[in-house]
Amino acid sequence: MPTLVLNSASLATGLWPMAKKPFVLAEVGDILRGDRFSSAGIPTNTSGTTFMKVLLDSRAVASIVRTLVFTSVFSARAVFAQHGAPPNLPPVKFDLVRPVTIPMRMFDQTRPGVEAMINGRGPYLFAIETGGPYSIVLDAKVAAALQLKPPSGGADPVRSIESLQIGPLSLHNVAAFVRDGTGLAGVDGMLGLAMFKEVLLTVDYPRRQVRLERDSLPAANGRDVIPLIHAGTGGMLIGVQSDFAGKPVQLVIDTQGGTTIMCNPDAAEEFPFVAAAVGSGQASIGGAGGPGVTVTSARLKGDARFGGVTLQRPIVNVVPIPLECIIGTELLANFSTTLDQKTMRARFVGNPVVPPTPSQYTVGVSVAPDSSGAFRVRVVRPGSAADAAGIHVGDEVVEVDGKPAGLETAGPSMLRMLAATGRSIRFKVRRDGRTLDVDVKPRLTIE
Repeated sequence: MPTLVLNSASLATGLWPMAKKPFVLAEVGDILRGDRFSSAGIPTNTSGTTFMKVLLDSRAVASIVRTLVFTSVFSARAVFAQHGAPPNLPPVKFDLVRPVTIPMRMFDQTRPGVEAMINGRGPYLFAIETGGPYSIVLDAKVAAALQLKPPSGGADPVRSIESLQIGPLSLHNVAAFVRDGTGLAGVDGMLGLAMFKEVLLTVDYPRRQVRLERDSLPAANGRDVIPLIHAGTGGMLIGVQSDFAGKPVQLVIDTQGGTTIMCNPDAAEEFPFVAAAVGSGQASIGGAGGPGVTVTSARLKGDARFGGVTLQRPIVNVVPIPLECIIGTELLANFSTTLDQKTMRARFVGNPVVPPTPSQYTVGVSVAPDSSGAFRVRVVRPGSAADAAGIHVGDEVVEVDGKPAGLETAGPSMLRMLAATGRSIRFKVRRDGRTLDVDVKPRLTIE
């Protein structure tokens, strides 16, 4: 009987394709069958149908437990809303004679988006999503309202767009993958990594611009221009090789990762921290409507570096994601970032030294819109500031600090920004027909 030795890295690779399948509970047979790992690119030296003797290291056992729990609780469609790969679509053809600059519309404080007209109607908000391997994703409600049809010879869930106008850029006869919701409140569609495969994509946070051009980046110099690496299962995503206090890390560039740095528990085990990680809140996998998972956070005892960029003693958020680490919008906002997928290079323009993340204060509440658009409390962390103040799950949030509840006032990034001040936040909530004012004093969790 052949033997397959698995560690946490190979398990992540093998379990990722299984977790993307449309089932709720992962079966033990799926983990042990050789064909699952063979299809994931792990050599097994078996026919793919014979059961194997499997040797697991201790971290691999922990990975199995986490993954089984994770996939048994949440459906794959919700869990992997951002990082799952839709069916292959025809490549988007750009007719760029000269560089194109598109105004960036920021939402949820730090997430980049652009407004687009579809078949002459709109505007619709599209998120720029480098953490997704697809090209164009469109909310099914938008596709229905526009009465979009499948392309010739195509079928669900693909729809044909005759004209897509993004600022001065005109695209014609493009295909979009349609699904129920984008996972991001108020967002109608997403422009993913595959859309920009043949062009230079620059996400310029300081100038609030998105630029596209036909050029290529110069050779890597180890400072502002550095090599890109393929990351994630099957190399579907891109990132940079980084160093976290002496530990090598694959850091995925995620322009919709509404955070600073997020790492999976296996990676975080290797990092030196100033103090033990503490509970810091909830993260929604796949966007605002996705399932919530607990987040723990700690300050790195040392710096994180990639190329000529130094992130001084950043706070690392630990979440069971199927990637080693991501750098999210709250740090990317310091840079103009250019991605060249043809030559696999990236350029980061901005202050090369990012000061330490300020002390972290938390509220302990997660708010998201329901099907009617009302913002409701989804999670109250036991023992948190929100819990102590009397916020309840199911409360409708009417106002936050005197402003009507919405993505820009009650979204996760804004709540983190309000909490960071350390001052009390007034929530006006509606509960059982009554309107209540609740003052929540954020608690210091990380110095």
